[in-house]
Amino acid sequence: MSPDLVAPALKEIGKYTFKPLVVYPNLGASYDPKIKQWREFKEKFDFNKLTKKWYQEGARLIGCCCTTGPTEIKQMIV
Repeated sequence: MSPDLVAPALKEIGKYTFKPLVVYPNLGASYDPKIKQWREFKEKFDFNKLTKKWYQEGARLIGCCCTTGPTEIKQMIV
Protein backbone atom coordinates (compact mmCIF):
# COMPACT_ATOMS: atom_id res chain seq x y z
CA MET A 1 0.00 0.00 0.00
CA SER A 2 1.25 3.45 -0.83
CA PRO A 3 2.01 5.63 2.21
CA ASP A 4 -0.51 8.25 1.10
CA LEU A 5 -3.33 5.71 1.42
CA VAL A 6 -2.52 4.62 4.98
CA ALA A 7 -4.09 7.48 7.02
CA PRO A 8 -7.44 7.37 5.17
CA ALA A 9 -7.52 3.57 5.55
CA LEU A 10 -6.77 3.79 9.28
CA LYS A 11 -9.48 6.40 9.71
CA GLU A 12 -12.04 4.17 8.01
CA ILE A 13 -11.02 0.90 9.67
CA GLY A 14 -10.84 2.62 13.06
CA LYS A 15 -14.60 3.25 12.85
CA TYR A 16 -15.24 -0.48 13.15
CA THR A 17 -12.77 -1.69 15.80
CA PHE A 18 -11.05 -0.74 19.01
CA LYS A 19 -8.21 -3.17 18.32
CA PRO A 20 -4.68 -1.86 17.63
CA LEU A 21 -4.10 -1.39 13.92
CA VAL A 22 -1.13 -2.50 11.82
CA VAL A 23 0.39 -0.65 8.85
CA TYR A 24 3.02 -2.00 6.50
CA PRO A 25 3.29 0.37 3.51
CA ASN A 26 5.76 0.35 0.66
CA LEU A 27 7.14 3.50 -0.99
CA GLY A 28 4.21 3.83 -3.38
CA ALA A 29 5.71 1.65 -6.08
CA SER A 30 3.61 -0.95 -7.84
CA TYR A 31 4.75 -4.39 -8.91
CA ASP A 32 4.30 -5.34 -12.55
CA PRO A 33 3.96 -9.13 -12.71
CA LYS A 34 4.41 -9.17 -16.51
CA ILE A 35 7.93 -7.76 -16.38
CA LYS A 36 8.54 -8.97 -12.80
CA GLN A 37 9.81 -5.59 -11.65
CA TRP A 38 8.73 -2.71 -9.46
CA ARG A 39 7.52 0.40 -11.29
CA GLU A 40 9.24 3.44 -9.87
CA PHE A 41 7.24 5.95 -7.87
CA LYS A 42 8.60 9.49 -8.04
CA GLU A 43 6.93 11.03 -4.96
CA LYS A 44 9.00 11.12 -1.78
CA PHE A 45 7.43 10.62 1.64
CA ASP A 46 8.56 11.81 5.07
CA PHE A 47 8.13 8.67 7.14
CA ASN A 48 8.86 10.58 10.34
CA LYS A 49 5.76 12.72 9.90
CA LEU A 50 3.69 9.89 8.47
CA THR A 51 4.34 7.45 11.31
CA LYS A 52 3.30 10.07 13.87
CA LYS A 53 0.07 10.62 11.96
CA TRP A 54 -0.54 6.88 11.64
CA TYR A 55 -0.01 6.45 15.37
CA GLN A 56 -2.58 9.18 16.04
CA GLU A 57 -5.00 7.28 13.80
CA GLY A 58 -4.61 4.08 15.85
CA ALA A 59 -1.67 2.22 14.29
CA ARG A 60 0.38 0.48 16.96
CA LEU A 61 2.47 -1.82 14.78
CA ILE A 62 4.17 0.19 12.04
CA GLY A 63 6.54 -1.38 9.55
CA CYS A 64 7.75 -1.14 5.98
CA CYS A 65 7.24 -3.34 2.97
CA CYS A 66 8.69 -3.64 -0.51
CA THR A 67 10.89 -0.85 -1.88
CA THR A 68 11.44 0.73 1.54
CA GLY A 69 14.88 0.63 3.08
CA PRO A 70 17.22 1.95 5.76
CA THR A 71 16.41 5.59 5.00
CA GLU A 72 12.70 5.14 5.70
CA ILE A 73 13.30 2.95 8.75
CA LYS A 74 15.63 5.56 10.20
CA GLN A 75 12.97 8.25 9.66
CA MET A 76 10.45 6.11 11.53
CA ILE A 77 12.56 5.69 14.67
CA VAL A 78 13.80 9.27 15.00
